[in-house]
Amino acid sequence: MFKEYLQDLQRIPLFDALAEDVLMAFLEAHPVERRKYAKNACICIQGESVGTVDVVVLGKISIDHLEEEGSQLHFEQFFTGDLFGANLLFSKAPFYPMTLFAREDTVLLRISKEGILFLLKEEDFLMGYLHAISDKTILLTEKIKALSKTTLRKRLLSYLEKEADKTGTSQVMLSMSKKQLAEKLLVERTSLSRELQKLREEGILTFDKNSITLKK
Repeated sequence: MFKEYLQDLQRIPLFDALAEDVLMAFLEAHPVERRKYAKNACICIQGESVGTVDVVVLGKISIDHLEEEGSQLHFEQFFTGDLFGANLLFSKAPFYPMTLFAREDTVLLRISKEGILFLLKEEDFLMGYLHAISDKTILLTEKIKALSKTTLRKRLLSYLEKEADKTGTSQVMLSMSKKQLAEKLLVERTSLSRELQKLREEGILTFDKNSITLKK
C-alpha cells in the first residue's frame, strides 16, 4: 500500500521534490487515507471542521457557497496537484467556510496535521506549501473582489425574484427585518432603503413593513 501512495504523491510536484526515502519515512510514520468520490459527490460541507490537508491526486473539485434560499455561488476550483485545507489546518478557527463538491470522479489523499508538520521540516516542501497557500489565497481574493462589484440593485432583485419563484406570486413576504436583509446583501441598512425607494419610484416594486411586491 505504501508503494501505491508513494506513486500517487510522486505525481504531485510539491511531493516529487522530496527524496524517496523522506516520503517513505513520512508514510511509515504518518499513514495517509485514500478517498474516492463520484462526480457531483459532496466532499465536505460549509462549517465542517478541518482536520487534514487533502491532496487532489485525480479529478476536479469546486468550492461553492450555499445560500439559505438554495442558490449556489461558485467561487473556485481545485485540480490534480492542488491542496485544500492547507490554509485552514493551523487556523484558530479551522472550519471550511464553503462547501466542496467533486465535479469529476475524484481521488484524494488525506494527510493529518502531524504528517504535515513532519513534511514541513523539509525546506523544499515548506516553500512549496507556502507558495500553494499564497497562490490560492490570491485567486480567491480576486474572485471575491469581482463578485463584490455586483451592484446592490442586481443582488436585491435577484434575491426577490428567487423568493417570488418559490411561492409563485409577485409578493415576497419578509421573514427577516430590513436590517437583516441588508446584512444578507452585504450593505448598510440605509443603502438598502435608498435602493428600495429608487425602485419604487421607477415602478419596479412596492413595499411596506412586511413585504415587497415586484411590479415588473
